[in-house]
Amino acid sequence: MLLELIKKSYRVYKRYFGLKGRALYHSLLAMLILIGNISLAFVMALINAAFDTVMASIVPGVSYRAFLASTSHFLFVVLAYATIVSVNNWLAYKLSASVRDAHNHTLIQRWLNSGAYFGAKFLPTDKKNKKMNPAQIMSQDNNEITVNLSYLADNFLMTTSNFIIGFMGLVILSGPLIFPFMGFSIYIPDYLAVTTVIYALGFNLLSGWAANKLRHQQSQEKSAKDHFHHHLHHVSTHAESIAFSKGAKNEHSMLARIIKQYHSTDTKLGNIKSMLAFLNSLHQQMSGIFGVIISAPNVIAGHMDTTGVFQVAHHFSDVVRWFTWRNENLNTISETLVGLDRLNAFEDSLNAWESLKAHSIQNQITINQVSHAEPLRFSTLCVNTPPTDKNSAGTSLFAAPLTLSFPKGSISLVQGPSGTGKTTVFRAIANLWPFGEGTIQVPQNLAGTEANIIFIPQKPYFPYQQSLLDAIIYPDHQSTHPVSDAAKKQISEWMTQLGFKQETIEKMDTIQEWEKTLSGGEQQRIAIISALHKKPDFLFMDEGTSALDKETKKIAEHLMKTVLRDTTIAYIDHNPSEPSENTFYSHTLNLAEARPAVRTNPPKRIMAH
Repeated sequence: MLLELIKKSYRVYKRYFGLKGRALYHSLLAMLILIGNISLAFVMALINAAFDTVMASIVPGVSYRAFLASTSHFLFVVLAYATIVSVNNWLAYKLSASVRDAHNHTLIQRWLNSGAYFGAKFLPTDKKNKKMNPAQIMSQDNNEITVNLSYLADNFLMTTSNFIIGFMGLVILSGPLIFPFMGFSIYIPDYLAVTTVIYALGFNLLSGWAANKLRHQQSQEKSAKDHFHHHLHHVSTHAESIAFSKGAKNEHSMLARIIKQYHSTDTKLGNIKSMLAFLNSLHQQMSGIFGVIISAPNVIAGHMDTTGVFQVAHHFSDVVRWFTWRNENLNTISETLVGLDRLNAFEDSLNAWESLKAHSIQNQITINQVSHAEPLRFSTLCVNTPPTDKNSAGTSLFAAPLTLSFPKGSISLVQGPSGTGKTTVFRAIANLWPFGEGTIQVPQNLAGTEANIIFIPQKPYFPYQQSLLDAIIYPDHQSTHPVSDAAKKQISEWMTQLGFKQETIEKMDTIQEWEKTLSGGEQQRIAIISALHKKPDFLFMDEGTSALDKETKKIAEHLMKTVLRDTTIAYIDHNPSEPSENTFYSHTLNLAEARPAVRTNPPKRIMAH
């Protein structure tokens, strides 16, 4: 188990130690902790010598001055020991906090920049990693792991230094043990050291069976807890839908079953921990007296005085603690291994996603930047379902590869039954979908730089604890991209035209959780206002007006057509205006056709290939 802990810890954290930059800082902290623990071994030897001096001064005829001198020396050495321990703990805290923050930064950067926060959920996974919780892994798990590893490493080094001093002390104090047995003389060299080792190994055997079960049970308990948290979060997220469906009783029943399973798992874990607590408690009480018991032969033989008995008891505890260190820290080691398993599984998913994006041969959709004069174009584009395993490429969503162009400045309605790949095509344009093959050519803007492309998903995003105005300009923020008074006035006018209450308009700069305050239709209107404010080169909407009433939808479409007259718009809408009433879209694309093509409205094939 210790070797496994070392291997998994090395795999995760080795990158944060070295000879450059922050890695050098971590290496120096680790070196100082090691030096501190080596120093503790020498100081412990000084403490033992000072203790002998104090005991020697407690005899008739010794002056108070001599007694106070020896006691003061002893207290000074003990203070030095405590100071080194305190400094070591401080260094260990600094090291664990710095490594934790560095690893969190690395994980968050990879998770967001690679697109894994969106795409990793489509990777084939086994059941044990199916409900991975990145938020818990990057906050709670990583913090617990670094704290535990720092504690375990520092504690093991201290225990090892004490073991070396203790074992040497037992060898010096013990001498051989000779006793008659069935006519023979039994000779045990260094019997105090030998007896201590036998005791420690015996305790390890007694507690070993629990160690084999504890880690598995802790993993089960953590999975059960995650299941409970996931379900509670699911209920909280879909509370209104559950209430409309009168599903509270059903959700309560499912949560009750989960709680029952969690309780059963937790009970088993508690039983194992109780047995370990019993064995550890028995060991702690026995180790206090066992050192005195094994000193008896030397005391009886007149080879050891009271001071020697105290020393043996102390050395006995230090030696036994080294042999039993794993069992005494079993709970912490097991929890750390469970956390490392989850952390490694999360990093494996990041690696798999990055590998799929960077090196996949079968699943490769290429995004090319072309001149402003060119249209948005698909060339033999196929989008596939996510692969079911590492060796598959998924199933194509199209009957035939797409080769077509969107006219510049046009408004195209994308149609097709559910499951035909409408949303997936938008994901491919956003470079969020590596499953497939073909080329998407995206024109640059007039300045010859990357085009400004905006996507409005089915459920618009509102940044956490920010203002409504921040939501409109997202991913920019007012602190770095202040909105002018003229722009605020224009946004207010659009909000009025789209039916927002004056109270909401006046609270535009108020920081709150707007996602919980605004209705679904209001959220979609804010997303449309965001697009109007940004005036992108391309706008893709996935059911972006599905929650609007007929009149508000007409106003929104009129605003987009008027304000975004130079923007190429493609949008998915399952309930578009009838052709006889349509004043918005000028082209259609039906992905259900055998060979889809962008068509004018009324239908007339143009730019189809």
